[in-house]
Amino acid sequence: MRAEPGAPEALLAVVQSLGPSPDVWDGLRVVGGSEGLVATRPVPRRVRVQFQWLYDLWLVERIADSLNAPALEPARLGRSYVVPYGLGKAAKTQ
Repeated sequence: MRAEPGAPEALLAVVQSLGPSPDVWDGLRVVGGSEGLVATRPVPRRVRVQFQWLYDLWLVERIADSLNAPALEPARLGRSYVVPYGLGKAAKTQ
């Protein structure tokens, strides 16, 4: 796992605190900005670790906590919801 150059020190500390675990972290991408944090990963044909989304949620919450990021306003999620930063299903069709 690595952070992009110029990432905040608090984020670097979170990333550095994680031990190597390819079965858990390989393929994971976390993007953040004013629209919040989004974790995404390809869905493997054969799942090596069950409930990978739970690891993703844990990491995103840990990152948000380290950055003292405020909670976003509630959003109605449905068919019309678009995942920020060009991620999600919309990214696959582009």
